[in-house]
Amino acid sequence: MKQYLIYIVVGLLAMSCSGYLDVRPENSTTFNNYFRSGQDAEALLNSMMNNVRVAENSDMLHIAAGLKVDNVVSDYRGTPIYRARQLAPVSYFKSSWRNYYAAINDADVMLDNAYRFPMSEEIVDIYRLQAYFVKGLCYFWLARAWGEVPIVPDSESIEIKLAKNSVTEVLEEATKWALKAMDLPKYEDLKDYAGNKRTTKQYGSKGAAAALLANIYAWRAGLENKKEYWEEAEKYCTMIIENKVGAYGLGADPEDVCNRVFKGGSEESILEIYRTFTALGEFTELAYVGEQFVGWPVRTDMEVSFSYPDVLEFNKTTINELYPGDDLRRKSYFYGIDSTEFHVKVKVFNPETWEMEDVIKVFDNTKIEKAYINVFRFPSYTYTGNDKEKVFLGMEMYKIVWRLADIMLLRAECRCRAGLPDAMEDVIAIRERAGLTGADLTDDFGGDVQLAIFRERERELLFEDTRYYDVIRNGVEYVRRELSETFSRLSDKDIQNGALYYPVGSSAMNNNDLILQNVYWNTKVQ
Repeated sequence: MKQYLIYIVVGLLAMSCSGYLDVRPENSTTFNNYFRSGQDAEALLNSMMNNVRVAENSDMLHIAAGLKVDNVVSDYRGTPIYRARQLAPVSYFKSSWRNYYAAINDADVMLDNAYRFPMSEEIVDIYRLQAYFVKGLCYFWLARAWGEVPIVPDSESIEIKLAKNSVTEVLEEATKWALKAMDLPKYEDLKDYAGNKRTTKQYGSKGAAAALLANIYAWRAGLENKKEYWEEAEKYCTMIIENKVGAYGLGADPEDVCNRVFKGGSEESILEIYRTFTALGEFTELAYVGEQFVGWPVRTDMEVSFSYPDVLEFNKTTINELYPGDDLRRKSYFYGIDSTEFHVKVKVFNPETWEMEDVIKVFDNTKIEKAYINVFRFPSYTYTGNDKEKVFLGMEMYKIVWRLADIMLLRAECRCRAGLPDAMEDVIAIRERAGLTGADLTDDFGGDVQLAIFRERERELLFEDTRYYDVIRNGVEYVRRELSETFSRLSDKDIQNGALYYPVGSSAMNNNDLILQNVYWNTKVQ
C-alpha cells in the first residue's frame, strides 16, 4: 500500500501534551527559519493530513456503538466494542480530541505563516485552500463527536486557555472554512507547488469540499430542525452528482465496489484517508471497524470456523431480512450465503505418514447460522521466524470517507426531510446497481420514505462506519430503536445533556480550568 510521506520537522511539528488543548508546538521560534521553500509547504501539508488520518481513526467508540450486529458479548481483538455499546465510562473517558486539534494547529500554522513562503500567491493559495478544508473537516468532526468544543482563533492561541463554544458556533466555524475551501480545484486539476498533478484522493478538492458542506448542512438540519439547511445540503449533493465539482461515477456493481472501490482511487470515491501498516507487534490502524469481524475465508491465516467466535456477528436471518433475495450486495458482502455446501481444504494429521495432509471436507451450509463477511478482501501478511509463520497485518485498502453512493443517498434524505420532490430517485438508482427490480426498486416501507432511505444507507454502507451518525441525524426515535438497548434507555434529559457525545478527556482538562465536562458524563464515575 502506498504510504504517507511524513517529513519530520524538528522543533516545529513535534507535539507535546502540555498545551491547553492537549496539543502545541514545542518551539515556535523556528518559524522564521523554516518557511523557505515549496518542500517546506508540502511537509507541513503532509503533517496536517497525517493528523487528520490519526484523528479520524480515533472515533472508534461511536462507530462501534452504531454497528448493526446481532450481538456483542465481549471485547474482541483488542477493540472495546461491547463497552462502546454499553456507554461504559471506562472506555468513553479515554476519548481524545488531541489529533483533531493537532491538524487544526497545522492548518493555522500554514495560514498564519503562508506569507513567508518565497512562492507566487497562486502557488501559496494551493496550501491555504488545503488548510481551509482541514479546518472545516476537523471542526465538523469535533462538533459531531463532542458537541461543544473550543474554537482556536489562530496558531498562537494554542497556548491560551479557551472555554468550549456551543455546538452551533462550532458548526458555524466548520461551515465558514468549508465554504472557503470551495475555491479548491477539482480533483483532476489538483497540483503541488512544483506543478505536479496529485494522484491520490487524500487531499481536499472542490468535490471533497462540496461533500463536506453537504454533510455539515445535513447535520445542522437534523440538529436544529431547519428546512433551509436540508435544502443547502441537497444543493451540494447535486453539485457532486451532476459532476459540477469533479468527475465522479458509480462503480459497475457491488462486486466492483468490493474489488476496486475499497482499494482506493476509483471514480466513485470523493475523499480517502490512507492507511499504513505499523511495525510488527504495534497496533495496526483499521480503515473500518468492521475489518475486525473478517475471518475465514478472507483471512487465510485463520482456521475454518462454522460457529460464532467471541463476538456474535451477523447471522443469515438478519442478512436475509436486511437484503431482498436478489440484492447483489447480499451475495457480494457475504460469502456463499446461498450455498448449500462449503467445500473446504483443511489440514488433517495422517497417522500412517505422521504428516499433515490436505483434505477436502464438505460442510452443510444449510445448518450454519453464521454469515461470513466478504466485503473487505485484501489482507496483508508478514512472515516471521524460521518456519515463516504467517502474521496478519491488516487490510490493504484505504478509508473511503465519502463516495458517490453515500452522497446520492444523503441527497435522498435531504429531499425527504425538506419536502422536496424525487426523494426516492437516488435510492432507486442505487438499488438498480444492486440488481433489484420490480417492487423492490420502489419499496418505501409502507410510505415511510425517511425509513426507506435510512435502510438503504444501512444496506449500501453497512461496513463503512456511518451508521451511528446516520441514526443520530434521523432523530431520537431512531436512537432508541436502532442502537443498543443501553441507548434505548436514555431519557430525553440524558440526550439533551450530551449522552450521545464523547466526554471531554481528562488530559484536555488538566491545564485548563475553563473547560467544563459534558453534563451527562459529569455524573459518571471514570
